[in-house]
Amino acid sequence: MAEQQEPTVEVTEADSPSPVAARSLRELIERAEQQGMFEEPVHQPTALVSHVHRSNGRGPVVMRQRDFEQAMFELGQAHEAPLAERARTMVHEADDSEALQHVPLVVGRVGYLRPTRDFLVEVGRAFRSNQEIENVDDLDGLVRPSEYFGAAAMLPQRYIGFSEMPLRHDGQRVVFRVAEPIWHGVDEDRPERLVVDFDDGSGPRHCAWGDEIVVEYDSPGTKTLYIETGEAEGRRVATTLFDVGPALSVPNPDETWTLGTNGGKAWVWYAVGETTLTKPVVMCEGFPGGYSRDSLYDLYNQESLIDDVRQNGRAFVIVSFGNDALSGVFKCADTLILAINEANQKKTGTDKLVVGGGSMGGLVARCALLVMQDQGTDPDTEALLCFDSPNTGAYVPVSVQTFLRYFSSKYSDAKDKLDLLSSKSAKDMLVYFVEDGGGSLTSAERTAFVNQVSSLGNYPSNIQLIAVSDGRGDGVKQESGGSPLNLSLKWHLDIDPTVYVWLYNLPDPSNTDETISKMYNIQINFWSGKKWTVKNTYSYDGAPGGTSNVYPETKSALDGQCGADPVVSLDDNCFIPAVSAVGIGGDPYTPIQTANSPFDDVYIPPANEPHVKLTSAMKTFLMTFI
Repeated sequence: MAEQQEPTVEVTEADSPSPVAARSLRELIERAEQQGMFEEPVHQPTALVSHVHRSNGRGPVVMRQRDFEQAMFELGQAHEAPLAERARTMVHEADDSEALQHVPLVVGRVGYLRPTRDFLVEVGRAFRSNQEIENVDDLDGLVRPSEYFGAAAMLPQRYIGFSEMPLRHDGQRVVFRVAEPIWHGVDEDRPERLVVDFDDGSGPRHCAWGDEIVVEYDSPGTKTLYIETGEAEGRRVATTLFDVGPALSVPNPDETWTLGTNGGKAWVWYAVGETTLTKPVVMCEGFPGGYSRDSLYDLYNQESLIDDVRQNGRAFVIVSFGNDALSGVFKCADTLILAINEANQKKTGTDKLVVGGGSMGGLVARCALLVMQDQGTDPDTEALLCFDSPNTGAYVPVSVQTFLRYFSSKYSDAKDKLDLLSSKSAKDMLVYFVEDGGGSLTSAERTAFVNQVSSLGNYPSNIQLIAVSDGRGDGVKQESGGSPLNLSLKWHLDIDPTVYVWLYNLPDPSNTDETISKMYNIQINFWSGKKWTVKNTYSYDGAPGGTSNVYPETKSALDGQCGADPVVSLDDNCFIPAVSAVGIGGDPYTPIQTANSPFDDVYIPPANEPHVKLTSAMKTFLMTFI
């Protein structure tokens, strides 16, 4: 097969699907702007409606954390104030890699102007029928004063790879802290106290801002928190859902190491019956970092792997990269090198280490060993273990990347995920990355990273190389929705606001431009239509590999928005191609010949599994080496 040409993406302005209505809306907005209508903060419904207009503190609107975050994001944009950032800061201050210190209960009350329902209905009608916007001669009737009131018990969002972990508190004992409220754009002063019912059977409690309340729930499940502030005309109520899970069963570590000065840590569990560090297995966290100690232990203890390793006389060490997790693979490798040196200094006996990790963690381990050997330092390591690691790259659907770029200024979750994708660590790994203005799908960071790894020899020498893939090895594409140019997600919303989204799988390699996404978003003073085309790409979306569920996650975020749920046809997209996990690379549909792998021993499952899922067969394979 001829060498593949440079994969590229082009973004262009897309013609409106309703040109008559679009022209009519632009003319109307120009008239409104000339009259100064948009000089005050105007909240406009975004593509992912957070139901801001219904959450006014007067009715029984039930919200979740995502709804509250999105509302603060939208209203913050209207006011040009960092409302969402204030809420996030409270979460970051409460979070700690050892354990969550407390759960901030954040209350927000924000005033704004909003488009009237009648106007939005008329805009929707016009765009559906491609007709002139009518019955809006009185521009003063386009907006009216409104107020948002909401609350949420805020948890840090964590990920496995690019997939969100559930927003759930681990453990039935919860320490809530009533955070300082977000009060903005309202004339009324905040009250000194509030009433909160935590749904624990104890009834309403009178609280002051800053109070910490310890709540003991009888059972896991979804709890309904009720918050009330003010009296008489100033009374506002909010209802928010909070998920509580069982506590993770994780033993306390025997040692904790501080690695460097930027938050890196290692937690150490001795072998059963030992009081010193014996025959250490050193595993590190994957992308995007930020995992808690307990969640990392839980991840690597699938199928009781850690328990059995410790029972067999080996200590288990888990490394967190701290604040450097998104700063690049080689930056993370610097932290791991500190842990390897610490393990070699503290271990008893002459046994060599086993070093590795899941996902990015395995790639970091590979790079750390390369750097140490290049510097003339003996890592005293017998084996490298890469568990579904992107040895020749990871893949996030290109059409989803365009979706995130398009909506990042309108939707907080899209901005969060785009920030992750734009990090140095992500760009080091992604085979395709969509820049804002299009162009090459191979980022400069990716090229530099591949060249640096190559200059070091690609793989460490005199160390047994072990790889586990979560993807099948026969080159067969996903049966449902995995075909090239399959329409994997479609969303049409005709009112409040008007939005059209089409997201397609990548095509097979071709020098012909193929459309992979189209999006339109029409709001009261905002119109945008964009189209993305690609060429010379592999159709990774349905390729065999460790899977993620990016399309269903996107659908879940959009479900229930004004009665227009998206249609998804690809439930599990390829995240780590099987050819990448075993270090072969190239066409992801090429059946794997293990003799072509740089790894000495590989495990390939009979069916695709979720990314970093450890099956019993995988565990049996690994236990022969550790």
